[in-house]
Amino acid sequence: MWQEEHFSNSPRSERLMMDFREVLSHCDLHDIGFSGTPWTFDNRRKGSRNVKVRLDRAVATPAWSAMFSSHRLTHIASSRSDHCPILLSPDLNSDRQHGRPIRRYEIAWEREPSLPAAVEEAWSRRVPGSDLGDVASSLQSVMNNLYTWKREHFKWVPKEMEKKRALLASLQDATDTGSMTAREGLEREMDELLYREEIMWMQRSRVAWLREGDRNTKFFHRRASWRKKKNQIRKLKRPDGSWTCDAREMEGLATDFFQNLYTRDESINPHIITDMLQPCVDEGMNENLCAPFSEKEISDALFQIGPLKAPGPDGFPARFLQRNWDLLKSEVVLAVQRFFEDGLMPDEVNDTTIVLIPKKNDPGELKDFRPISLCNVIFKVVSKCLVNRLRPLLQDIIAPMQSAFIPGRLITDNALIAFECIHAIQTGQLLAGSFVRINWIWPKRMIAWTGGFLREF
Repeated sequence: MWQEEHFSNSPRSERLMMDFREVLSHCDLHDIGFSGTPWTFDNRRKGSRNVKVRLDRAVATPAWSAMFSSHRLTHIASSRSDHCPILLSPDLNSDRQHGRPIRRYEIAWEREPSLPAAVEEAWSRRVPGSDLGDVASSLQSVMNNLYTWKREHFKWVPKEMEKKRALLASLQDATDTGSMTAREGLEREMDELLYREEIMWMQRSRVAWLREGDRNTKFFHRRASWRKKKNQIRKLKRPDGSWTCDAREMEGLATDFFQNLYTRDESINPHIITDMLQPCVDEGMNENLCAPFSEKEISDALFQIGPLKAPGPDGFPARFLQRNWDLLKSEVVLAVQRFFEDGLMPDEVNDTTIVLIPKKNDPGELKDFRPISLCNVIFKVVSKCLVNRLRPLLQDIIAPMQSAFIPGRLITDNALIAFECIHAIQTGQLLAGSFVRINWIWPKRMIAWTGGFLREF
């Protein structure tokens, strides 16, 4: 199908591969992926005459993939044939959860009229406080009360839909006025359930560019199923080269690998470089950076966060705080302001969920994953406040050599600089450069270098 599936000195015909892809698209078929070697045919010749190509594959319709979302296709090595057998099997461990269940706020709950009253009642039961730890505890209490409310007022949509369909089928043949009225009411209830189902799958799909409202449930379901299958870690390679499928052992391997990767290198001394740097933050800048945060700044920071971004361990997306800001504002603002006064970040607020995102298809080693941190929304508000304060000064405190992530600068400038460097080398000019490894000592030294902005907590 693709040129990268052909391993030889002679490229395949792009026209023929395009024709094959068009046929699959016309038939609404897609490749279901695989694990194992990236080819299924090997002509077993030596040197430049060797050809390896992925000839054998499995394709399916979207309906089949949705019905059998927990499947695995494996390329099996063979000692007798130049073709690798392909084995399609159910993944019996794909839906097995390890550890405690994860609680998350469902935006579909907002379709229930009694939700605002339930949130207000749950918030009134909290123990009032004035720091971030108290806010985190209050939000945890709200989540517990919301799950109690959910069991009583928000039924599982697929199960309710089955009941409504069975009841609608019993009213199909009735023609009396009472039955027709009941049927119309039942159809409205089913439309509401369909809309709730769409919202639920949209939240799980992480699709930000498509809005709900056009009955995109099937698309959201496929997207969510694809994300779950793509991000699932089924096996990992041990340091000795062997493989493990045990969840507990894989957790230990991941912990040890990333702890070793991000451990500070004690042999590096940053003072050699930092002592030669000159302060670039003057007293006026420092005074503005350290000024108390107003209620408006904190509110703006909250509403700048994506409402449906992945939640942290507390289970609340930014949408919950944005929707109930009138109720939560006074205590959240007070807690954030107090943090910037005393600099104390409670552990429950600083907790994050570490997620490993695969860098490539069919990852096997831990170096093939990129770790990301899913932070609690309160932590995001604090971080956003700092970002908004620093943004106007970035042009002055960031060196001009840094061309990415700075307003007014383009990452493509690096290509121009690289071209000029190559040109200078070709013309005989000498270039000198050095590379350093950054550890946690650097930020502390940078605080002193830049004039002590944002007091060191």
